[in-house]
Amino acid sequence: MRIYGLVDPRTNELRYVGHTRRALRQRFSSHLASRERTHKQRWVNSLIKCGLRPEIFEIDDVPDVVAPGGQALITVDAVDPEGGPLTYEAEASEGTLAPGPASNQFLFTAPTS
Repeated sequence: MRIYGLVDPRTNELRYVGHTRRALRQRFSSHLASRERTHKQRWVNSLIKCGLRPEIFEIDDVPDVVAPGGQALITVDAVDPEGGPLTYEAEASEGTLAPGPASNQFLFTAPTS
């Protein structure tokens, strides 16, 4: 599984972290063509309207460690440099994500096959 990031080309700020089993080029194309109504997609669409595209890069390539149908608690550690509150949004290209016990946690359930 590849962990990847999307960077804003205007600020070089990391704006999104995701994971996929597909080639990064394929996943990137999906982000550009998506019609979702998420914070991430509104950001991507705002770049496209300006003639820009986010930059994608691989953070890590990790082996699948969650057994089929198994679960893992994912914790996001982030800080707003200006001290403001953060909200968290996550999506899974495979399996499911549900809110975890804390606002910065998600419970991932792996697909069964």
